[in-house]
Amino acid sequence: NITSQMGHVGAENRTVYCMTKHAIEGLTKALGVELAPQNIRVNSVAPTFVETPMTAPMFARPEFAKWVMERMPLGRLGQLDEVAASVVYVASEAAGLMTGASLVIDGGWAVKADGGNKVLELPGAPLDTFSVLFGPSQVDGVAVSARARSEGQGRRFPAFAVGLNGGGGY
Repeated sequence: NITSQMGHVGAENRTVYCMTKHAIEGLTKALGVELAPQNIRVNSVAPTFVETPMTAPMFARPEFAKWVMERMPLGRLGQLDEVAASVVYVASEAAGLMTGASLVIDGGWAVKADGGNKVLELPGAPLDTFSVLFGPSQVDGVAVSARARSEGQGRRFPAFAVGLNGGGGY
């Protein structure tokens, strides 16, 4: 499913759009669980504003462009090839354990809207130590992995690492 960052946040003057995208995100989650026993994965890709002829008139309005860029930590619009690459990844075997999930490609918009608190949510509390490893995933000779680890009382001390071709660290 193609949804939007607006399926993860709310925004003024976007009520109906946000509602429909949140509905598709809910459908993705429910079908991800319902169809998993048949080994059918259901996921979504949720891009930010993408630079296209359709969005050009919106960004020709300086007040709208300013409103968007103030909310996007990476400070740029998405590109069609970034959306296409995300769809290819979600449909590939590299994402074989992913179902009922959304790949949010929004330049940091949803994290900023959430107060920057999207680190990792795990059930149960408090946890003294946890570690979660994602990957490694290899495509065209490039291996990517990620790890979240916390030591200390509760979830106050998370650290996150991303490795590229075996290198990386906290």
